[in-house]
Amino acid sequence: MRIPENKKSATIGSVTLTYLHQNPPELQKSGGGALHSATLTEIPLVLLHGWPEGSHSWQGVVDSLLATGFSRSILCVDLKGLGHSSRSLDWKTYKKQTMASEVKELLDQLQIPSFDLVGHDWGGVVAQEMAIQWPEKVRKLVISNISLITHLDGLRKGREAKQGIFDVDWYQSFQQTDLPAKLVPGNEEAFLRYFLRSPESVPAIPEESIQQSIDCYRIQGTPAAASYWYRTLPYDTRRWLTLRKHRFEMPTLLLYGNKDPVINMDYVHGFEVPFPRGSLVELDAGHFCHEERPQEFAAELLGFLQS
Repeated sequence: MRIPENKKSATIGSVTLTYLHQNPPELQKSGGGALHSATLTEIPLVLLHGWPEGSHSWQGVVDSLLATGFSRSILCVDLKGLGHSSRSLDWKTYKKQTMASEVKELLDQLQIPSFDLVGHDWGGVVAQEMAIQWPEKVRKLVISNISLITHLDGLRKGREAKQGIFDVDWYQSFQQTDLPAKLVPGNEEAFLRYFLRSPESVPAIPEESIQQSIDCYRIQGTPAAASYWYRTLPYDTRRWLTLRKHRFEMPTLLLYGNKDPVINMDYVHGFEVPFPRGSLVELDAGHFCHEERPQEFAAELLGFLQS
């Protein structure tokens, strides 16, 4: 797999993780806009994407942050199985506890002792796992449009809210079979465009981002690797059941698009129990709220980080 010139990479055991490193303008080299390869500000901002996207999905948020004068380094990581990171075909390595340890090792290699962490969709699950395992490293946590993994009451309420309507979760069962590896190759564009849709009255995901997601999904092994994010869910769930009394003590922002048909707002009802220092902000957006409303997302994120 060819890694684009604008991305960096690091090897963690048998896994290669790629990432975008964006510095504020004052740390950029003069001339050509190239970045200092080794320069990182104190407490960088780390962004983790969800399925079926990659680090490119954060571009609108990053641009909006930098336009406001945001003065810290930003790292957008490609999680294993998507973007330009490794496509391991050992499906058991996609347990979210394992994926969290890979991101943590990447940040250790970059000598980052503390960071602010943002995760959307499955990236929000990996972010929660990191906050559980290494709370001393996560200064502030932001979760967007995903289940709160230790909040069983919210999970129950969210599922109940979808009873009696079309099964919008069908693809999660599909992803836990061998079918994606057999049926998706050659049909990546139709498959992804079905999911990368926005609700009516909500701005669409930028076409450039959709195309980048399609291009990355066409990399050999991706349909299988990406499905493993879901195949490990039963194993993940058993772990989370043992953590149902866990409390996240760091300041946390729940930043959710309130028109998401899959992760509806009932999923975060009662979030104050697992997140005693948490706050909730709703955006007029769907599941991909960081791409549908990047300026609003960035504004809320910036206010939280500066508070």
